[in-house]
Amino acid sequence: NASCSASFATGSDFITVDGDGWVVDREKSEGFQDINDFAPDLPAGNKFPFGFLQYHLVGGEFGSRANVVIRYSTKIPTNAIFWKYGSTKELPEPHWHELPFVLTAANEIQVTLTDGGLGDNDLAVNGVIVDPSGIGVPDITPNPPRPVPTLPIWAVAILTMIFGIVASLQLTQVVRHPATK
Repeated sequence: NASCSASFATGSDFITVDGDGWVVDREKSEGFQDINDFAPDLPAGNKFPFGFLQYHLVGGEFGSRANVVIRYSTKIPTNAIFWKYGSTKELPEPHWHELPFVLTAANEIQVTLTDGGLGDNDLAVNGVIVDPSGIGVPDITPNPPRPVPTLPIWAVAILTMIFGIVASLQLTQVVRHPATK
């Protein structure tokens, strides 16, 4: 098993690749990017606090797996989802889909990609794995509280007078016509 480490633009965030000769192609890998610069339609209800990671792996045996460890500069939220944008065998048109991952440390995940299969955007068994992906977190921002509608003071005063008038009319009716047995 060969191993390679590559640092990208965001400082201490980096990836390590392990398995069957895979290495990071530094010339074609774009590293961590702002998610809004990559894909127009993000998965609904998700935020991408770490941006998006765009990398190419090369040199592996055709059809083999690459174990990719991605270390982030801060803790990964417990409700994180590893999102990938690209093609799958089930749906060749690029789309967002989840990839399974293992949390190996508070700020580190491991994902297994397969040349021509799961996690390989070009779907070709060609010794190249193209993987645009990133950690998404469901956006559970609560809705701001809505104010309770209230009446202005003058409307409360008018309603109080109306209730008072109705009550006194009802009392007058009871006094004039006492109940008979």
